[in-house]
Amino acid sequence: NGIKVYLFDELVPTPMLSFAVRRLGCSSGIVLTASHNPSKYNGIKLIIEEGRDAPVETTSRLEKLIEDIDDVEIDDIDDMVNKINSLDNID
Repeated sequence: NGIKVYLFDELVPTPMLSFAVRRLGCSSGIVLTASHNPSKYNGIKLIIEEGRDAPVETTSRLEKLIEDIDDVEIDDIDDMVNKINSLDNID
């Protein structure tokens, strides 16, 4: 779809994504979160172009869209990782 994607080469804290969204002029950024708490607290965080959390209205809509996705099967995790790694990374 012609969407430019940047990926970090390593794990970074959420504030680093907020900075990168502003610095690179991105319309948004997504953080995949993990927690030392139970897995039900893992998820995603949407950062908007100002480098801050998306408004509740936006995240609620995103949650609804995600809920409507049918199950996704990954046949080959290594192939998926290779495809992600082949995208342009942040220098």
